[in-house]
Amino acid sequence: MTENNVGFSMKNYFPIIPSFLLLMSFISFSQNLDKDVDLLPLRESENGFIKKYRILKTTLKDKSLFITKYKNTNMNLDYVLRYYFYTGIEFSSQKNQLISMDGTVFDLESESPEEITNETIELISGMFFGRSEFKSFNNQISK
Repeated sequence: MTENNVGFSMKNYFPIIPSFLLLMSFISFSQNLDKDVDLLPLRESENGFIKKYRILKTTLKDKSLFITKYKNTNMNLDYVLRYYFYTGIEFSSQKNQLISMDGTVFDLESESPEEITNETIELISGMFFGRSEFKSFNNQISK
């Protein structure tokens, strides 16, 4: 490719273009996830991902189903997910799924709010950052 009068050459900028396109796809991905989230997380993680929270997609339509108490605590299901596990909840979805902060999609087998919550927490506890979230949560509920 020829250089113009200013000394500009496309070959000097070629390595930057794929990185820029990748960054733009992450930004687009994170913006598209936010629009349908009905219950945003109560906290956002500072783990280095562009997306600062997970998304639980559920086929359930009624938000009040997640107001049920989590196991033997005084905390609601939605509070546990949204506060301790940095998870927003999207209702009336096609499937029950968890979307991690890096964009990985996990299909959930559970149907009831309690089972969906338990399966989601189990998945998160197996994730790199999720392990410490799970440990912190367990320390909190054992007090």
